[in-house]
Amino acid sequence: MTDVGQFETKTEYIWSGYLILAPGHPPKWRQQGAMGSPGDRVMKIEVRAPRALWDITSMSATITVGDQAQPDIHIDTEAAAEALSAVVGTDVRVIVETAQEKEAGDDAG
Repeated sequence: MTDVGQFETKTEYIWSGYLILAPGHPPKWRQQGAMGSPGDRVMKIEVRAPRALWDITSMSATITVGDQAQPDIHIDTEAAAEALSAVVGTDVRVIVETAQEKEAGDDAG
């Protein structure tokens, strides 16, 4: 994963930062500092988008958090999608699923 911030190469754009999830609050995207309040979950995320992406009208992405016997985490996927969309400048769809759901989906496809 690259340093935090915005970067570009000859073939892609890269955004890296922290998605901060807090119960009862919309997700926040920060490019500076992984500081969160007690009880928050902070994830370092890197979005790599090929330059050719700007030739299509929409995209989708899935963020999967492994189920490691943590307490239930409720994520407002619409707010997460809006926060990421504001950073990458295009439509974003967020899907939250357990590791078991992901495996079942992978096995079905």
